[in-house]
Amino acid sequence: FLRYIFSGCIALIAHLSLMSILIEIFLIAPLLSSNIGFVFAIFVNFYLQYFFTFKSNEDIHKSFLKYFMFCLLGLFLNSLFFT
Repeated sequence: FLRYIFSGCIALIAHLSLMSILIEIFLIAPLLSSNIGFVFAIFVNFYLQYFFTFKSNEDIHKSFLKYFMFCLLGLFLNSLFFT
Protein backbone atom coordinates (compact mmCIF):
# COMPACT_ATOMS: atom_id res chain seq x y z
CA PHE A 1 0.00 0.00 0.00
CA LEU A 2 2.83 2.42 0.80
CA ARG A 3 4.41 1.84 -2.61
CA TYR A 4 1.11 2.75 -4.24
CA ILE A 5 0.85 5.98 -2.22
CA PHE A 6 4.51 6.81 -2.89
CA SER A 7 4.10 6.30 -6.65
CA GLY A 8 0.99 8.47 -6.74
CA CYS A 9 2.74 11.24 -4.81
CA ILE A 10 5.72 11.20 -7.16
CA ALA A 11 3.36 11.41 -10.15
CA LEU A 12 1.53 14.33 -8.53
CA ILE A 13 4.81 16.14 -7.91
CA ALA A 14 5.83 15.52 -11.54
CA HIS A 15 2.49 16.89 -12.77
CA LEU A 16 2.55 20.02 -10.62
CA SER A 17 6.25 20.71 -11.22
CA LEU A 18 6.00 20.53 -15.00
CA MET A 19 2.77 22.52 -14.99
CA SER A 20 4.38 25.26 -12.88
CA ILE A 21 7.45 25.43 -15.10
CA LEU A 22 5.31 25.69 -18.23
CA ILE A 23 3.17 28.46 -16.72
CA GLU A 24 5.85 30.49 -14.94
CA ILE A 25 8.85 30.15 -17.25
CA PHE A 26 7.38 29.41 -20.69
CA LEU A 27 4.17 31.45 -20.17
CA ILE A 28 1.94 28.68 -21.50
CA ALA A 29 -1.77 28.93 -20.65
CA PRO A 30 -2.68 27.21 -17.37
CA LEU A 31 -5.16 24.73 -18.86
CA LEU A 32 -2.73 23.60 -21.54
CA SER A 33 0.09 23.44 -18.99
CA SER A 34 -2.05 21.32 -16.70
CA ASN A 35 -2.92 18.95 -19.55
CA ILE A 36 0.73 18.56 -20.54
CA GLY A 37 1.66 17.96 -16.90
CA PHE A 38 -1.13 15.41 -16.61
CA VAL A 39 0.11 13.45 -19.62
CA PHE A 40 3.66 13.53 -18.23
CA ALA A 41 2.35 12.26 -14.89
CA ILE A 42 0.60 9.40 -16.71
CA PHE A 43 3.98 8.12 -17.89
CA VAL A 44 5.63 8.60 -14.49
CA ASN A 45 2.79 6.92 -12.63
CA PHE A 46 2.49 4.01 -15.05
CA TYR A 47 6.17 3.11 -14.92
CA LEU A 48 6.32 3.41 -11.14
CA GLN A 49 3.17 1.31 -10.71
CA TYR A 50 4.25 -1.26 -13.30
CA PHE A 51 7.81 -1.82 -12.10
CA PHE A 52 7.85 -0.65 -8.48
CA THR A 53 4.41 -1.13 -6.96
CA PHE A 54 2.97 -4.20 -8.68
CA LYS A 55 6.06 -5.66 -10.40
CA SER A 56 3.82 -6.83 -13.23
CA ASN A 57 4.66 -9.60 -15.68
CA GLU A 58 1.95 -8.55 -18.13
CA ASP A 59 2.90 -7.25 -21.56
CA ILE A 60 3.98 -3.66 -20.94
CA HIS A 61 2.63 -2.35 -24.25
CA LYS A 62 -0.87 -3.77 -23.73
CA SER A 63 -0.90 -2.63 -20.11
CA PHE A 64 0.22 0.88 -21.02
CA LEU A 65 -2.32 1.21 -23.83
CA LYS A 66 -5.19 0.29 -21.51
CA TYR A 67 -3.89 2.57 -18.77
CA PHE A 68 -3.25 5.45 -21.15
CA MET A 69 -6.72 5.27 -22.72
CA PHE A 70 -8.38 5.28 -19.30
CA CYS A 71 -6.26 8.27 -18.22
CA LEU A 72 -7.10 10.17 -21.40
CA LEU A 73 -10.75 9.80 -20.51
CA GLY A 74 -9.93 11.41 -17.16
CA LEU A 75 -8.02 14.19 -18.91
CA PHE A 76 -10.96 14.84 -21.22
CA LEU A 77 -13.41 15.01 -18.32
CA ASN A 78 -11.07 17.25 -16.34
CA SER A 79 -10.68 19.63 -19.28
CA LEU A 80 -14.42 19.62 -19.90
CA PHE A 81 -15.23 20.61 -16.33
CA PHE A 82 -12.57 23.35 -16.11
CA THR A 83 -13.19 25.00 -19.44
